[in-house]
Amino acid sequence: GLPGQLMDDLLRNDDLVLVPIVGKTSDPDDVALASERFVRGFQTKYPFVSPQTIPMMTYHGLPTEPVPTLGVSAVLVGRQDIPDGVIQEFTRTLFDHRVDLANRVSVFSGLDEEDSTSNLRFPVHEGAEAYYRRREPNFLTKHAEAMGFILTIVVLVWSGLATSNRIMTKERKNYIDIFYAEIDGIMEKLKTIESQPELTALEDELFLIDERIRKDLIAEQLEPDQSFLIFQNMYQHCAAAIVEKRSHL
Repeated sequence: GLPGQLMDDLLRNDDLVLVPIVGKTSDPDDVALASERFVRGFQTKYPFVSPQTIPMMTYHGLPTEPVPTLGVSAVLVGRQDIPDGVIQEFTRTLFDHRVDLANRVSVFSGLDEEDSTSNLRFPVHEGAEAYYRRREPNFLTKHAEAMGFILTIVVLVWSGLATSNRIMTKERKNYIDIFYAEIDGIMEKLKTIESQPELTALEDELFLIDERIRKDLIAEQLEPDQSFLIFQNMYQHCAAAIVEKRSHL
């Protein structure tokens, strides 16, 4: 993820600079396009890489212009002799707490169970494989005979709870839409900003939005679900746009 602490430390040395990854036969007139073509070719053998760009001002003012490069999907590696149960429980915990992880390290916002093993080109530990392929019979299937007498009552209660849950989910979705609209509003204001004080005020406004939504999350007025992850991505995009605007000003 960006920024990386190691790179941040290294680039404090004025003798070191970031250079684009473009390949020897690249077109010098369009570095970004040349870099993407090079990485796409590299991708045919190593599908877990992709074209990426290091934004301006990522490392205490550096780089002074975007640097095209390649990104690598993070792979969590474990020894084969670790018990399957340990790996299965670890994998479950990782996905159960991905929202909290994303709050600490932004790169975790892209963690997706469905895509976690695609284009991996490495064997998956049997414990992790057991988690991905988990299939457990539900309670009613296992105890169908014992629960036959009260099945109707259970269905009615479940139906009521499901209806209530849908109503609450809709209310929370409508509520987080307010934050989406506020982020969009800041992005619109950003287009007309012409001074540093105005930009600082806009940045403070963005910070207050983030503070409010996190308080609501703690108070369980919001769920740490896909809608919240969408807000995080919008917030990070807006914050990056402010940084870029500041560099232009």
